[in-house]
Amino acid sequence: MLNNNDKFKQNEKKTTFLTLILCPVLFFPQVGINTTSPQATLHINNTGATAQASALRIQGEIQAQSAAVTPAYRKLLLNANKDVVSVPADAVSFKLLSGFIPSIDIGTAYTTADLGSEIRRVLFNNVKYEATSGSFNTATGIFTVGETGFFKIEVGLLVRNANNIAACTAPMRLGVSVANETNFQNGNASFAFLTQRLNQSTGSNIPDCIQVSGVIYLNAGAQIAVGTRYMDPTVWPINNELINYKRENVNYLTITYLTQ
Repeated sequence: MLNNNDKFKQNEKKTTFLTLILCPVLFFPQVGINTTSPQATLHINNTGATAQASALRIQGEIQAQSAAVTPAYRKLLLNANKDVVSVPADAVSFKLLSGFIPSIDIGTAYTTADLGSEIRRVLFNNVKYEATSGSFNTATGIFTVGETGFFKIEVGLLVRNANNIAACTAPMRLGVSVANETNFQNGNASFAFLTQRLNQSTGSNIPDCIQVSGVIYLNAGAQIAVGTRYMDPTVWPINNELINYKRENVNYLTITYLTQ
């Protein structure tokens, strides 16, 4: 039977043993699993080639508290290179929303000059929102793709019938180019998708709206643009302020990356 002195010595040994175990944690705050030289507070080195042999497995959902889910809440996803990236919750990789800068000019500068066959590139000049991967040139209206995959493109133009053309007599075309045909040199073959109809408005005090949307597969680095045909901007200007509309509200271009 142990006396009090023996009990004290035994507890002292236990305390010393625990101190020796904890000392590396106290003096070496970086912990490594499958590595002797951790590069972070917790460094897990995956040495297995299968799921069963991997270094870490998380099963089930990891949820943020509802109060923490705000417009700035972000998702972690794998990109095409299998790297973990953080992106906005409302865009997988890229989302662009563009329109026109508020103005009271004559409204004819929203397209380029005739590129041939009465085709003109639309010059959206105001980026309202832009996420990562890709770029939009507001001077040229050309979008350069940052990531290979499918893109959904939506375009809307609200124009005035400045010359009081009778309804259903003037053709109006709005579309998006195929990859790297931003100047539409191949005419009709330059359009990836389009809509075309006759004007509906009956005079300069009634706007005419034309819209198009579609999905296109693009490779990283490719360039596309929005184009019109048969729509001379002096005949169909966007100075809708004259009839109490604002061009920045009623004209839009949105590009959303969907998936690879």
